[in-house]
Amino acid sequence: MKNYIIIILLVFGISSCENNSIIEGHEHDHEAHGAKGAVELTEKQLSLIDYELGNFRQMDFGKNIKCSGELELPPQNKASVSALLGGRVKSIDVIEGNFVKKGQTLAVLEHPEVIEYQEQFLDVANNISVLKSDFERKQALFNDSITSQKVFEQAESDYHSAVAKLNTLKAKLSLIGVSAEQVEKGNITSGITIKSPIDGYVRLVEINIGKFVEPASEMFEIVDNEHIHIDLHVYEKDINAIKIGQKVLFSLASNEGVDYEAVVFAIGKAFENDTKSVRVHAEIIAKKHNLLPGMYVNAIIVTDPQTRRVLPDNSIISEGEKEYIFVQTIKKADEHEDHDHGHEEESHEGHRHNAAKVGFLKIGVSTGNSELGYTEILTTGSIPLNEGIVLKGAFYLHAEMKKGDAGHVH
Repeated sequence: MKNYIIIILLVFGISSCENNSIIEGHEHDHEAHGAKGAVELTEKQLSLIDYELGNFRQMDFGKNIKCSGELELPPQNKASVSALLGGRVKSIDVIEGNFVKKGQTLAVLEHPEVIEYQEQFLDVANNISVLKSDFERKQALFNDSITSQKVFEQAESDYHSAVAKLNTLKAKLSLIGVSAEQVEKGNITSGITIKSPIDGYVRLVEINIGKFVEPASEMFEIVDNEHIHIDLHVYEKDINAIKIGQKVLFSLASNEGVDYEAVVFAIGKAFENDTKSVRVHAEIIAKKHNLLPGMYVNAIIVTDPQTRRVLPDNSIISEGEKEYIFVQTIKKADEHEDHDHGHEEESHEGHRHNAAKVGFLKIGVSTGNSELGYTEILTTGSIPLNEGIVLKGAFYLHAEMKKGDAGHVH
């Protein structure tokens, strides 16, 4: 009986040792996955996400006035192009987006009246020399009392009328883009040359080949974006705080977070009843080619500058009432490098899990105000040596961390 009891006790002891060994081994594997608040990804994984590293930036987050508006051009920097004389479109020399110089040909129209104007001009030009000779001859006869004053005055009137008509026809030809000098040489054209009145970019093309264009109808719009600025709508209660020279931070309404700077250069003197606001004009600093007239913007006018440390909104992760950022930790040399080097073939076939990984650490932060896609960072947890803050891709890292945590819940 005693031997039987001893055997049972030995079996139970062995079973207990095995269970303890399994639990301890599992805990070791759990620790190997990574410390709490950290995640590791392979470089291949990182290449598949919209990932960007950076650092804190400084922005003016003092007393700001929020407003909205649109990008505009002064009236002298945009032009609507039309023809004084209608016609059928013979050719078009530009497309939307082309840059054109002042005087460059945009299109050519055809109309029978163009030929008629040139014929009238030639008739008057050819007849004017005869009228001039007759006027000078009768003036000499009148001076010698050979002819009457009435005859002399009629010759004078005919000559001056012809000169006035010639100048009128020359001006008409110039307005429709026909050279009077070329017509006098016998070079008759049936086309009306439409030219650009300013340097700029072709914003609109409203015609096509063969279309009949009515007089004064718009065919092209040319814009010179060199002097693009912002027209902001500031409410009546805030207008007294606006001063010329104040900094403006703004972003495109369609692309929040991409920020630009401007400076107030004029304040409107009229109150707009429909928007209950006053227009404030700001000159853009370091203009970008992607800024186009008509784009809507969100802006803040900095009335009491106070520089603050900020990060993009998308770099900050919220978990309940807590907020975090990710930093990429300094890469360490592979601890198994020498071992793997000695067993290159084995490493290639059996140790793919030892591939180089990039580590990220989750750091707690305290935040303040948010403006234009950026958030003020008041304080942060301890940040170790790192290669940068994750500005893009933080949500993906957070999801990977959650996925790893879920795989180790017991």
